[in-house]
Parts: sequence; structure tokens; C-alpha cells
Amino acid sequence: MTIKKAAPIVGNVPEKAYHYFGSTCFNWCRADSVEAVLKNLASWAGADTVKRQIKNNGGLYAWVCRVEVPQSSSYGTNFFRPVDVPVSESWEFNIMNTKGHVLPITREDKPDVQLAD
Repeated sequence: MTIKKAAPIVGNVPEKAYHYFGSTCFNWCRADSVEAVLKNLASWAGADTVKRQIKNNGGLYAWVCRVEVPQSSSYGTNFFRPVDVPVSESWEFNIMNTKGHVLPITREDKPDVQLAD
């Protein structure tokens, strides 16, 4: 009995209806996955910056969200965050090296912030 491999997909593959957007205080990027966003942010920041952020802040802070429009869509950013597009989820990480190794930040890790009246 011979088993045939599935034929490769040829032609236009439909674009996903969403993508991921991530930012640090130094840069921002878009990608198809959270992992790809974190790796891009880490490599673009560079080893010296990541090391300095680890020493001073426990890691390079990164914010990542799922944007509910295709990656090819045009939209604005304000303070390194997407605007005028639907965002469904977001996560926070400390990037620990330029390969994209991260530590997730949970609510318990963050200090309470009191806003002045």
C-alpha cells in the first residue's frame, strides 16, 4: 500500500483576519504570532539594550495584543499602541534575551498604582 503525501497549497492563501502587535519603549512591530512579535522586538532592541533593561528593570518590558484586522491593514498608533482598530486580548512580558526568551508579567507582579485626584 502506498501513502501519498498531501499536495502543497498553491496559489493565494487567505490572510488571517487578525494579527499580533507588540511594543517596547524602543520599537513596535506586527507579526502572525505572539512568539514572532517577541523575537522581533528582542532582536531589534539589541543585546546591550536588553542587558541594561534586565539590570535596571528586571527585563525589557513588552506589551503584546491581538488586533482583529488583517496584518496588511493600515491603522495608526498612539504611545506605541494601535488606535481605531479592535483589540481583543493583551499580554505583558519581560524580555530576557535577544532570542525572545520572556517571563510573563501577571497582575500580582505589578505594583498597585494610585492616581492622584
